[in-house]
Amino acid sequence: MERHSKGRLWPLLLVVLFSAILGGVISNILRHLIPGGIIHDLFVQGVKVGMAPPFTLDLGIFHITFGFTLDLSLVAILCVVIGLLVYRKAV
Repeated sequence: MERHSKGRLWPLLLVVLFSAILGGVISNILRHLIPGGIIHDLFVQGVKVGMAPPFTLDLGIFHITFGFTLDLSLVAILCVVIGLLVYRKAV
């Protein structure tokens, strides 16, 4: 049973990743189409979560930079929820 559930993890992660990317693309498109106002702020504006500035490790011969930023908008979250519902229905 554990092996079977482990096999479903990668498709689930791919669904979440692609639906979040799709939500970000839709959010960027709507940012230009919807005029400013409460609807624009509700659906398009997001919250940026992450490391700012990124952490840089300088070891002399090479540099490593660690960092990430998530831009969460309502459209991206809705796309992830819809993607999860579709995935659940398909599996």
